[in-house]
Amino acid sequence: MKPRENLMVDLETMGMGSCAAIVAIGAVFFNPATGETGAAFYQAVDLSSSMSAGGTVNGETIKWWLCQSNEARATIAKKSLPLIDNVLRELHFWARENAQERMDCLKVWGKSANFVLRGAYERSQLTPFWHVGNDRDVHTIIDMGINLGVNVQNDLSIDQARDNALNCALYQVHHVANIWQKIIQHEE
Repeated sequence: MKPRENLMVDLETMGMGSCAAIVAIGAVFFNPATGETGAAFYQAVDLSSSMSAGGTVNGETIKWWLCQSNEARATIAKKSLPLIDNVLRELHFWARENAQERMDCLKVWGKSANFVLRGAYERSQLTPFWHVGNDRDVHTIIDMGINLGVNVQNDLSIDQARDNALNCALYQVHHVANIWQKIIQHEE
């Protein structure tokens, strides 16, 4: 399995649910069997453009953001951030450039990020670059790991910084690979 067959995506949003306004996208190609990573993508997004494209915000999420580090808040509050539709096109182009030959084989992973990202593409009248049948959810594999006795909170040796979407995507890759390896060992 090559790192170009699986893509981990994490989103920073100002809302909840499938219509959440996206303020940053992080993505990294990876091999779930080894944890090897490939090309990475990160881009903050103009909040106003996300909202103009139908993205929603909610008070609890905004309050959560207000409690985050100055660096995290500053990243998404910069002036002159790109518009959501431009970032979605950029992500699509980047994925096509870095994926294996057939995009219809690309598996897109996330902690429920896929349906939010898909919704953003649709609201921007753009076609998502992956097949809906190739959605993969990190929550499911974490649950499998817990059932196998993997302590997902204490079993990681990487920096668990949560200050941007790319760091979170890398953190999730580590979770998936760690649990994937335990599942394979359990099968043997």
